[in-house]
Amino acid sequence: MSDYLEKYNKVKEKYIQSGGKVDERDTESELTTKLLAEVDKLAYVPEDSVGKDAPQKLDLVKLEDDARTEEDIKKEVEALIEAKYGKAVQEKQKLAEEKIEEIDSKKLQNATQKSENEANINQIYDNYVENAENQALKRGLARSSIIINQLDGIEQSRADELSKNATEYMSFLRNLEDEIFEIETALDEDLSMLELDKASEHQKLLNEKTNELAKTKKEIAEFNNNVEKMQAEYQLKKQSTDQKNVKTAEEILNKENDAKQKAREEQYNLILKTLKAMGKEQGLNELFSNPRYAEYLKHDIDDLYYNLRYMK
Repeated sequence: MSDYLEKYNKVKEKYIQSGGKVDERDTESELTTKLLAEVDKLAYVPEDSVGKDAPQKLDLVKLEDDARTEEDIKKEVEALIEAKYGKAVQEKQKLAEEKIEEIDSKKLQNATQKSENEANINQIYDNYVENAENQALKRGLARSSIIINQLDGIEQSRADELSKNATEYMSFLRNLEDEIFEIETALDEDLSMLELDKASEHQKLLNEKTNELAKTKKEIAEFNNNVEKMQAEYQLKKQSTDQKNVKTAEEILNKENDAKQKAREEQYNLILKTLKAMGKEQGLNELFSNPRYAEYLKHDIDDLYYNLRYMK
């Protein structure tokens, strides 16, 4: 039971003890329903808060700093350059190796051909020797100077043919060696050019990324400094606004209390006027027939009771 209802019941009991009559009703009277509806319209309604509580600080988020160092940039650049030029070097070396392998294969083929040619030459001249010796035997000239000179001629021709075959082989071999030398020389030149390009691009990329890192760090620092500055400025303005709002809040509270008091007086006067117009007994009977009046009148129930009971 609320304090207001308890006080209402005490006043009601006092009234009954003094000889007053109260109708105990099961339902609210039409008059009370309409009266309290009108009283509700006079209730104080607070205005919307003009300035809601402002946040203590601006909801600004700082950027995370770029934690990379110049040493990190160097490693990053080296990895990029090595990946690019390492692949280029491998490709050129692989191409040179493939060409040299082809030449080595030609060397092997030519060596085989040389051996086959030597075997063929020896076979041919062995046949010449055998035929000459057989002819000499038939003619009885096996040990004659004629057959000896003939065999010497055959062997000289054999030697000439073998020498020619060897010379051709050596010439072809030298040409292949020259090709290998040219391939290796070209590879060295290409690798040297790649090394120069690598060094140049390395320095260029290092400068670009180092400057980019410095620029990024500077921009982040400037942004975060601006955030701190804006936060500080906001705090100063808020402190100033808060100080002004203290006075404004007091003024608003006073006006609000005055408005509440005025509304309570209007509600009280409406109830008093309406019940008073019914006459003393009927007005008091209506008042104490419905406990809803307790919450509307609150502590003013005593005043209303005496105003009705002893009204002029």
